[in-house]
Amino acid sequence: MPEAPRSTAIDPAKDFMVWRRKNIEKVDLALGKILTIMADKQPRAVERLVSAMGYAVLGGGKRLRPLLALGAAE
Repeated sequence: MPEAPRSTAIDPAKDFMVWRRKNIEKVDLALGKILTIMADKQPRAVERLVSAMGYAVLGGGKRLRPLLALGAAE
């Protein structure tokens, strides 16, 4: 009996997850660099503000807009 041909179908969900993971890492690195630069240049009085900003942009679920921007650019 002949062997059935293997499916070469693309799995969009899997491809998206790979793309998302790669780009979230890029976004995290860029945001981390920006926050580090800000923290290094700011006086001690705004340390809490920089910390709060880090929490706001690096918390879970905060990547939708950057991912949409990257996806649109591609």
